[in-house]
Amino acid sequence: MGLSSGLDFESRIYAKINAGELLKRELDKPSYQPEPIALGVITDAYQPVERNLRITRRVIEILSERVLEACAEAGATSASYYIVLRLPWEVAPLFKGWLAAHFPDRVDRVMGRARDMRGGKDYDSDFSKRMKGEEVYGPICSSSAFIRQRSSLA
Repeated sequence: MGLSSGLDFESRIYAKINAGELLKRELDKPSYQPEPIALGVITDAYQPVERNLRITRRVIEILSERVLEACAEAGATSASYYIVLRLPWEVAPLFKGWLAAHFPDRVDRVMGRARDMRGGKDYDSDFSKRMKGEEVYGPICSSSAFIRQRSSLA
């Protein structure tokens, strides 16, 4: 692409706006074999333009639909999954500000739950803890769901 690692990297964003459709086409191929997929391994989901383009959201929706379809085909009648709230250093103040602006009555409760999972801290970068937590809610996340979305497969 002929870009420099300096100013070009900081000032230009290239987006594959049809990523969701490309993914769907690949998943629909009879020859498709499941394997790990790396999604937004650095910053894709956090780029401001993602708010409008919704590329990452669409890819996650497609993957979720496929997982739920596979569960239903295997006989499941419902499914639950959780997403643990992660607040890395630079994200925590932004999230707290957004939460205070949009849900001021919930700030203490939400941040209290996040801290309950992190030994009293907003965030723990320890790889073995950051996606499952510890203390009160860690075991719950390991076995069922803390923050979850339920889907009926019937």
